[in-house]
Amino acid sequence: MMKRIFTAFLAAALLLTSAACGKKAPAAPTLKEGLTLKSVVDDIGNEIGITMPAEVDESILKDIVGIEPEDVEEITVTDEHTVSFRLSAPNVAFLDYMTMAVLPEHLLAGEDMQTSDFFRAPVGTGPYKLESWDVGQAIVLTKNEDYFKGTPHIDQVIFKIVSDDNAKTLQMAAGELDLALLPPKAARSFADREGYVCYDMKTADYRGILFNFNNPFWQENRDIIPAVCHAIDRQAIIDAVLLGQGVPAYGPLQRNIYNKEDVERYEYSPEKAAEILEAAGCVRGEDGIYRRGGEPLSFVISVGAGDQVRVDMAQAAAQQIRAVGIDCAVEIPTKVDWNSQMSYLIGWGSPFDADDHTYKVFGTGKGANYSGYSNAAVDRYLTQARSSDDPEARAESYARFQEELAKDPAYAFICYIDANYVADASIRGITADTVMGHHGVGIFWNIAEWTK
Repeated sequence: MMKRIFTAFLAAALLLTSAACGKKAPAAPTLKEGLTLKSVVDDIGNEIGITMPAEVDESILKDIVGIEPEDVEEITVTDEHTVSFRLSAPNVAFLDYMTMAVLPEHLLAGEDMQTSDFFRAPVGTGPYKLESWDVGQAIVLTKNEDYFKGTPHIDQVIFKIVSDDNAKTLQMAAGELDLALLPPKAARSFADREGYVCYDMKTADYRGILFNFNNPFWQENRDIIPAVCHAIDRQAIIDAVLLGQGVPAYGPLQRNIYNKEDVERYEYSPEKAAEILEAAGCVRGEDGIYRRGGEPLSFVISVGAGDQVRVDMAQAAAQQIRAVGIDCAVEIPTKVDWNSQMSYLIGWGSPFDADDHTYKVFGTGKGANYSGYSNAAVDRYLTQARSSDDPEARAESYARFQEELAKDPAYAFICYIDANYVADASIRGITADTVMGHHGVGIFWNIAEWTK
């Protein structure tokens, strides 16, 4: 009898037989011997040759992989199991960034990397392989009998595409799904039901208000950002929106070994917010809103459509910010406009090397720096941290980075959220103590070991 599972994951619902994702593979400069792609090729060197070709859109390297194109000076295939990268400067996290798929040149040479049919029929060496893809409905994976770590126990995994959280919840309750990532309120409804297991998993995934420093308002009022930070009652938001499933956030490395706890946390304090605003020359009007140079302090938080938890979080934060005298509203645009919006309810975070989701997020002009944030001291310490493999030296650099970021905030950090998974009780092998990544990614890292 075929063993399979259905699951819901973010906007998708999953029926288990799925590919592992989220857990980093061991970093190494050589390919593991004995690996075979499901598409036969004659020369593994050709496979490597397409990995980072010049014609790849630079945004792929910068935004997804975290590598600036100018970081790599040369790529050389040494032999059929070894590839060498010459970097323009030291980067201790580089091997972490290279834990990605090797792309087959014989299938991709001459193809447009953004539109190629290859990405609808990928080949690889993972525990599962693509069987079918019904766009907008489901993705079906079957186990890879030749998986180098051993044949998976579950024969098939089906990712069902379910964009609505209520629909996912109903399908989970009806037994149509085996695993789903649900909002806290929906997940809690399964806590006492027979036949289900709830996994409230820690993540490195934080939420905060990103300020757009390209917007004239923040160019003129950057000095009041600490007041915004003090206006937010983080625990109240966690309790009301997340039902307690999270912790207050004060920086980007709280789930990392290099976190510095004794930095400015901007604890909830309407009194301190008022002090900062008045010290900046702002005067509170009869309507309760502060004015500067005769102009009211007013900004909008944009939130991506489809994430009700973020919407609720933004609305709660906006209400708290208004209470201290800064007019604040929430909008849900049909499309995110990074250049023109005033602020955004952002989500970031990584359980991997500290360089990930810091250098590319807060470094001046880097690929995932969507706020236009620039701080010379932050740039200096992030560069120092990635340039050394000495843990003590890196700890010192990251400590200085966190201090400087706290002095000149890029975000008003709100909270780290838990990932609330609900699973059929018959599934065995899920590791509840694994720290998940952004959007709760990572639960499938050992799926080859799961049973049902």
